[in-house]
Amino acid sequence: MLLVTQTQGLFSERTPLGSIPTLTIVLIALVVILDQRKRRGVTPKGKAPQEIRRVFNWYLLGTIILIAGVFALAVTSSLWVSIPVSFVACLGGLTWFGIAYERAADRVRVRLA
Repeated sequence: MLLVTQTQGLFSERTPLGSIPTLTIVLIALVVILDQRKRRGVTPKGKAPQEIRRVFNWYLLGTIILIAGVFALAVTSSLWVSIPVSFVACLGGLTWFGIAYERAADRVRVRLA
């Protein structure tokens, strides 16, 4: 989120095509999501199993906390501090989610086998 808003802020006043970098970031994110869904084939359709819902709930809570922290950091510090810290924090959250999701999916596969 911070990357999108900061990119929009950097380019919006300098060029009439200022929204192109932001749209590019969003499109890259969508491509990654769709690729992961196709490659792993474990994204549930409909109601997720309990093991996976638990991961989703923790991820949602962590995302809310992370968004609040990133927003506070962006408001109170410079770009040189907020962007790298936000990147590392978001990357850590995504890494945790990937590992936790894969473990939960393995537990579901074992339970249903």
